[in-house]
Amino acid sequence: RVIQASTRDRPTRFAGLARRVGRSRVLAWMTRGLGVVDEETIARHGLTGPVARHPGDVTARLRGWLRETEMSLALLDDASPLREAGAVGRASGARTADLLSALLPGTELAAARLVVASLDPDLDQRAVEAADA
Repeated sequence: RVIQASTRDRPTRFAGLARRVGRSRVLAWMTRGLGVVDEETIARHGLTGPVARHPGDVTARLRGWLRETEMSLALLDDASPLREAGAVGRASGARTADLLSALLPGTELAAARLVVASLDPDLDQRAVEAADA
């Protein structure tokens, strides 16, 4: 029998997962120093979105995403109108994908997969831009 969690249970259930993942010493050890993106790199590549909000390595981005997800889940039952929605720039995915060419050379496959996942490039945006060109 499948039991569906109500929207009220989701923040609590996610908080436990976020705590376990965020506190994992092994995960932090494995991802520390991978795919470091500093403030200068963000500015140089014109990066926006989660990459710009969470500078640092894969560990920093992971923890940032966990915090953002936890905050978003807490707002699920909030019926008030959105105050301000952050716009996703059309070029943000392409810029993030371009950054990969600077971060990945010499990186082992497993580490490269973690770096790519932590940057979450929107390759669909890049395909649309290529089709428009």
